[in-house]
Amino acid sequence: MSAAPGVDASPLYRRRVFRSTNPQEARAVHGRWIADHELRIGQGKVDASLCALPLRSVRMLLIRYGPEAEILSPAFEDFSLIQIPLSGSADIVCDGQALSLGSGQSALLSPRHALRVRWSPGSEQLLLRVPHGLLRATASDTGLGPDAASGAPPWPAPLAVIDRVDGARWRPIVQSLIALGPSTEGARGAHPAWERHCETGLALFLLTLASEQAGADLAAPCGHGGVLKAAGRYIQANLASPIALGDVAQAAGVSERTLHTHVTRAFGVRPMAWLRLQRLDAARAQLRRGDAHSIAEVALRCGFGHLGRFSAYYQRRFGELPRDTSLALSAARACIV
Repeated sequence: MSAAPGVDASPLYRRRVFRSTNPQEARAVHGRWIADHELRIGQGKVDASLCALPLRSVRMLLIRYGPEAEILSPAFEDFSLIQIPLSGSADIVCDGQALSLGSGQSALLSPRHALRVRWSPGSEQLLLRVPHGLLRATASDTGLGPDAASGAPPWPAPLAVIDRVDGARWRPIVQSLIALGPSTEGARGAHPAWERHCETGLALFLLTLASEQAGADLAAPCGHGGVLKAAGRYIQANLASPIALGDVAQAAGVSERTLHTHVTRAFGVRPMAWLRLQRLDAARAQLRRGDAHSIAEVALRCGFGHLGRFSAYYQRRFGELPRDTSLALSAARACIV
């Protein structure tokens, strides 16, 4: 059992409702608890499981598949999903916005069009399914955010990071929700009044976060999305070269401080960590395509001069070593032959 920093998920492990080695059976069961979706499972032994704590409004779910998993979903119907990797990582593309989550990080997903999530091998993911009815009712009661009669969506963006700045407030809320379940087999859960209180606290936190992010001043010469696109284009064009923070900021047409604000609010990491994630993603794509004669060549192409550090970063992000990715390609080619 793994846990994100500051989160004790052990009560959820006592609430397993499903376990299977059949990926399609897992897709069907998980779909009933969250929403219908398409599932693609990578190579390896499937050990899918679901632990569930259905509350008054919110559903808390602890899910794993075993191998790498890719989930594709259309727009959600009147709910948002909070994703927290307890172990491993999650790469998310939501309505064209991209985000990488490591262990202990959190994001709120509200796709208007489509969602694609890739979980690293061996990862466990804590999901909170939050109905918009709860957010609207809380907004109406408190005057924070849109009320139910306005028809406005309770969450203004399809993808929002719950970053480390909010962690001191966020982790206790998650922990209080986990603690609502019975502590032992056969024990009773929390009183309904306390359950309502905890769910309202979750809704207030999300509405406050939405208000703060919607009101944040991210003005820049080419706009928030334009800054990130310009920075990303520069990074992709110079993967093999030494890149400083000032180089990226200059290419995006903003100051280093402004670039830091854009990147941390969009992706939950600092700009240089974002640069490293892009280099790692490029290296993985090259290894999967077999674009080089050696792992060292791929590492150098993507800006990693130290092979040992590259392997460590790669394993932390993808749950496997670079040679494992390369061997999987070789095995696939052998099967084709």
